[in-house]
Amino acid sequence: MYNEQKRPYISLDLGTSNILAYVAGQGIVYDEPSIMAYDTKTNKLVASGSAAYDMIGKVNDDIRMVTPLVDGVISDLDATKDLLNHIFSRLKMMNF
Repeated sequence: MYNEQKRPYISLDLGTSNILAYVAGQGIVYDEPSIMAYDTKTNKLVASGSAAYDMIGKVNDDIRMVTPLVDGVISDLDATKDLLNHIFSRLKMMNF
C-alpha cells in the first residue's frame, strides 16, 4: 500500500542576480546571489551564493567566478546544475 507522506511544496525562482527558494507555510527560505566560485585546477565548486559574492575582487587566478544565469537565461549548464545541487542540499538540512 502506498504510504502518502506530506511533502513540502518548494518553488524556485532562478533569477539573474538572486536565487529564491520558497517553501509553502514557511515563506522564502533561501535568498542568495546567483554566483559561484570554482577552483580552476580541479574545476570543483569552492563557494556559492553569498560566500562566492564576498570573494569578488579578492580572488587569484586559481579561482574562476561564474554566473550561471545571464539576462534570465542559463548560460552555463554545468554551473546551473551545481547551483541547484547546492540549493537542494541546503534545503535538506532544514527540517520541514
